[in-house]
Amino acid sequence: MGNFARDVDSLIELDGLPVPVEYVVVAGGGGITSYSGSSYLQTEGGGGAGGYRSSVSGESSGGGASAESVLFAGVDSPLTITVGAGNVGSGGGDSTLGTIVSVGGGRGWRSTGGSGGSGGGAGYNGNASIVPGAGTAGQGFGGGNKAISGSYQEVNCGGGGGAGSVGSAGSTSGAGKGGNGGVGVTTNITGSAITLAGGGGGAAQGFNGTPTPGYGGAGGGGNGRARAASGSGSYNLPGNPGTANTGGGAGGGLQGNSAGTSVAGGSGVIYIRVPDTVTATFSAGVTYTTYTPTGYNVYEITAAGASDTVTFSR
Repeated sequence: MGNFARDVDSLIELDGLPVPVEYVVVAGGGGITSYSGSSYLQTEGGGGAGGYRSSVSGESSGGGASAESVLFAGVDSPLTITVGAGNVGSGGGDSTLGTIVSVGGGRGWRSTGGSGGSGGGAGYNGNASIVPGAGTAGQGFGGGNKAISGSYQEVNCGGGGGAGSVGSAGSTSGAGKGGNGGVGVTTNITGSAITLAGGGGGAAQGFNGTPTPGYGGAGGGGNGRARAASGSGSYNLPGNPGTANTGGGAGGGLQGNSAGTSVAGGSGVIYIRVPDTVTATFSAGVTYTTYTPTGYNVYEITAAGASDTVTFSR
């Protein structure tokens, strides 16, 4: 946001006036819910990225939204802070900074993608009506759709949505391809470029050779898996997890006549930037790193539970 925070702070004479806080709040990415039974052809869409909200001027929030308003926090007044988990087998956990809530990414699995900060891609279990999950306005995009051939042995699932774009649909062209995860959003809040909240890639099963899996979107999305159709043998090919502390969605996998393995999305992360005349103090459960670009103190929070807080002082 340029030097707005510094300019405001330089005008403040009294320690009790509010602190201008810039933030990037990213929720946990959606995991993959694998089928625990033993049925033929269970193919998974990618997990959706965690919701992405930003108040950094000139940058973007998720879902194509502009930056939000700066948060003004009271001096010596604790704010709740929570970093959402990248859950195994379900949607991601929400991340919070006071009243700012980013919604966990939607799960990917063998059916309709979960809705969330960004939506999970469409999977397949023999039901042609399966659709992708939706994203949350101002936080992320929806997942991509599946593509199946007339034989139903070629199945290419959708990628999970990212904070920066919709997950790609699967394709039956050639040997087939799973949909790529949607890309994340890049922030320079620490003084260096960081891309966060990419969607997971969709799984692919080919009938005319080995297809290409869907690749995770930039920003921590996990890659999907792929295999050539080869009758009714047993197989369990789990996708790749999202990257920790990016909010990336997990990649989709495949199972046939075997129980599957659920996979985790990437845990969330929170960045806070305040003028260099302001210090943040965290409760004992918070894990954080401090950066000091010119004129600012920046805090990267990688772990914080439901009872944790941050307090600002001058």
